[in-house]
Formats: sequence, structure tokens, C-alpha cells
Amino acid sequence: MTSFFRQLRESQELIILCGATFLVMAGQGVVSPVLPLYAKDFGVSATMVGLTLTVFALARLIVNIPAGLIADRFGRRILLVGGPVITSIGMFGSGQADDIWELLVWRFIAGGGSAFFMSG
Repeated sequence: MTSFFRQLRESQELIILCGATFLVMAGQGVVSPVLPLYAKDFGVSATMVGLTLTVFALARLIVNIPAGLIADRFGRRILLVGGPVITSIGMFGSGQADDIWELLVWRFIAGGGSAFFMSG
């Protein structure tokens, strides 16, 4: 374990990667508990409220393999940079959504960005 911590201290790229991973996952972790309350404000059924959480995971499921192929063909850096950007756009759009369908689209975009980042 000591060599791991030594490598961590010596590798600035690894620290940046760990920090970016933490931010992407923390962003999802902060949003998930309040998202059902936000979705409920649209006056929809419990099923639709649950779908707001599910659509993020569905996007990751759908986008993971294509993202891996993109990483193999064009390199991982594009996904490691583009993924958080796409996720941020999706999260921002989710906060600006005017109805449940728009919220679902933005959550799907955020999930796709998360898949890009995690595949990178």
C-alpha cells in the first residue's frame, strides 16, 4: 500500500484523475436524493419520479460500449475531458427544466456524459 501512496504523491495526472472522478460522482450523489422532490413539483406520478433517477443509469448502460469504442479509436483524453463537460451541461439543464420530459432528456444527457468519463 505504501507504493500506491508514493505513486499518488508523485503522479500529478493521477491526482487530477482522482479529483475529477470524485467531483463527477459527488455531483451525482448530491443530486440523487433531492431529484425526486424536484420531479414531484411537476405533479407527476411516483413512476415518473422514479424514472428521473433511472434514466441516468439507462443512459450509462446504453452509452458505455460506444464510449469504450470511441476511447479505443480516438484516445481516452477526449472522454476524460468531454465527459464531465457533457455531465455538467446535463446537470445544469436538469435544474432549468420546465417539465418532466425536459428533465428526463437532461438527465439522459448527464448520464451519457458520465458514461463517457467512466469509460475514459
